[in-house]
Amino acid sequence: MAQKGFREFNGCHEHNFLATTMLDQTRRSRRKLYQVWYDLRNAFGSLPQPLMWQVLRRIGVEPRFINRCQDIYEGSAFVIMNAKDGATDPVRQEVGVYQGCPLSPLLFIAALIPLVRRLELLEDVGVPLAEGVRPCTTAYADDIKVFSDSADGIRRCHDVVRRFLQWTGLRANPAKCASLAVTINARGNPTLDDSVRLGIHGDVISPLTLNESYRYLGVGDGFDHVQHRLQLEPKLQQIKREAVALMKSGLAVWQVVKALKTYVYPKVDYALRHLRPLRSQLEGFDCAVKRGLRHMLRLPQSSTTEFFYAPTSGGGLGLQSLVEMHQSLQVAHAWQMLHSKDPALVAVAKAQVLQVVHKRYRLLNDHWTGRDDELVRLFLNSELASSPHATIHRRSGDIASVWVDVQRVLCIHRITFTDRADESGQDSFAIRVPHHTQWLDHKSVLRHVKLHMIRHQTRWQSLVDQGRTARVHGGPGSKFVLSGAVLSDAEHRFGIQARLNQVDTNSVLKRRRMRPNAHCRQSACLSAETLAHVLNHCASNMHLIRQRHDTALERIGVEIRKALQRTKSQAELRLNQTVPEYTGAALRPDMVLRDVNAKTMVIADLAVTFETHGAGSRLSSLQSSYDFKMLKYKPIADELRLKGWRVESAAIVYGSLGSVLPRNLKTYTDTLHLLKRDARTLEFRLSSHCVRSSRRIWSWHCQLHRDRQRRGAATRESRRSGGTCRLLSRQRRGDKLVFMTDRALSR
Repeated sequence: MAQKGFREFNGCHEHNFLATTMLDQTRRSRRKLYQVWYDLRNAFGSLPQPLMWQVLRRIGVEPRFINRCQDIYEGSAFVIMNAKDGATDPVRQEVGVYQGCPLSPLLFIAALIPLVRRLELLEDVGVPLAEGVRPCTTAYADDIKVFSDSADGIRRCHDVVRRFLQWTGLRANPAKCASLAVTINARGNPTLDDSVRLGIHGDVISPLTLNESYRYLGVGDGFDHVQHRLQLEPKLQQIKREAVALMKSGLAVWQVVKALKTYVYPKVDYALRHLRPLRSQLEGFDCAVKRGLRHMLRLPQSSTTEFFYAPTSGGGLGLQSLVEMHQSLQVAHAWQMLHSKDPALVAVAKAQVLQVVHKRYRLLNDHWTGRDDELVRLFLNSELASSPHATIHRRSGDIASVWVDVQRVLCIHRITFTDRADESGQDSFAIRVPHHTQWLDHKSVLRHVKLHMIRHQTRWQSLVDQGRTARVHGGPGSKFVLSGAVLSDAEHRFGIQARLNQVDTNSVLKRRRMRPNAHCRQSACLSAETLAHVLNHCASNMHLIRQRHDTALERIGVEIRKALQRTKSQAELRLNQTVPEYTGAALRPDMVLRDVNAKTMVIADLAVTFETHGAGSRLSSLQSSYDFKMLKYKPIADELRLKGWRVESAAIVYGSLGSVLPRNLKTYTDTLHLLKRDARTLEFRLSSHCVRSSRRIWSWHCQLHRDRQRRGAATRESRRSGGTCRLLSRQRRGDKLVFMTDRALSR
């Protein structure tokens, strides 16, 4: 349990879990706790090399391997090439290990084995954490910590460390060492034990107060649980400032999102695993990110934020809420501690859960004797309260801990620990999530627990208005969201706004109660002005709609011609032309790939439709368009097959907002014989082309309306004469005088 540096598992997680466990047990059971942290000065560079070889021989390493290692270090020297006067003379390296050598960490931790083993041989020291488990030290390379539940025990441990440093020649840095001595006063409250004063190399080790903490393995290790919970606040404020700076930097939205994922979120991932920050702290950062992204994307407050946290595979930005990240890390961390490769640590984890259970429940000991695993599992699954052999206390007096948090998170997200038997033995704490068929292991538990908790994609798709297009997003049709796809900032914003139905069409403005009706703003059009109408059906925009289709068709034709040249095929490509061998109605498929000699023909049509897929719809608009195209050109294929031709029919469908029908790739590769890399590149470019063209259509639609407004204003202004009042004219209808205002005349 002691030395866990540079191992195949993450020793920092296990040591921090042990540190938190000791503090929780001390507060829960009102016990004494004495701890000392040591900081070694230049430990890797001052380690005696003979010590390494001596320890390797004592622990039974093969002499041949030891001789190889000695040959590497014997007579070794280094030269500094960029010194002020040029290269220096060779400098002998007679102490320490090499920097950057993969063997150095193993040699270093081997040299500390005498210290660790001597500490473990001490009697009546350490802290009892489970039955038969009484550790007294933890070490991660040169980060050494000793602890005990008595003042005499910590003095004996410290004396071993002091004598080891004196024997090896290593030196500690007293200014960076610290100690904590917690005892219980007459009233049963924790207080400092001033009788414990430890020194090293002639200097006194600084004692910590109950409100102070020592930064050990990246996390503050201290007695005060309030300070322990609040220690992440400075880091959260720092990453919030960094996120705001990114959003004000002038970078594109997709660049800001990538920077957040790469440089900002990882800064708190490690700390969230071991700390229990206040939920309000995490929500404050999440709100700042959502507010900034809304501003950058020009989205109103009524827009959903599920898009921000939906996975990139579903068309979202793929961000993760810190609240959800913390919850998933807690569950994964608890599972990993219950399945640690160190049996002592597993025993400690179970013992801590049992302490919580005994504090919160009155148990029938005769029933639960020898059933600790079942008791732990029932508590974590929130099923213990329904057992007739356990009664919950109305007032437990227990402290908050990670196990109570894990129990709540498992209940909220409907995750349960299961008892199962496999080839490796009995596992009382196995986890399986609905979207994954296999049982989770150390490598997959965090990823799949996160995926199970993230329901933003489902909630986005369930929205009647803003989620009507969410079901058809994803894949190559959403790459522009996080890559830019050579789109301008305005085009990129339009693509996202349109997918959330936040473009200011009259239908949207009417929904916001900013327009009396949803009629199209083009005077000759009587349809409702929805985004689908503007981008695909409005007569005033039809020339741009056709141009969007024709440009996409020409790009596909260019790639097909390249494929024909590459394969040296004799086939002829005809774009937007009739089929000569067909005698029926004058249908003009977009693409006809015709080989007269081989009597083979490929008939393919291109469609750019507005993507919708409501929650109650069986098919998306893309799939419906595909089926329509296949049915439309079926008579041509049937007649040509009767004439002896081998005919393949296909349809290529894109969405006006960049969505891509999944079977397009198969059409490109299997039917039109494009290379996979060319087909994927073509899909990506056509997706961004649709977004760019749709934004141009919308801009043209609005420009026509503005031009007509200007012409109307100029016409009304020319009708006025100087000095007249606001009433423009009078009309006498019989005996009735009618006043006509500016608004009435303009109708």
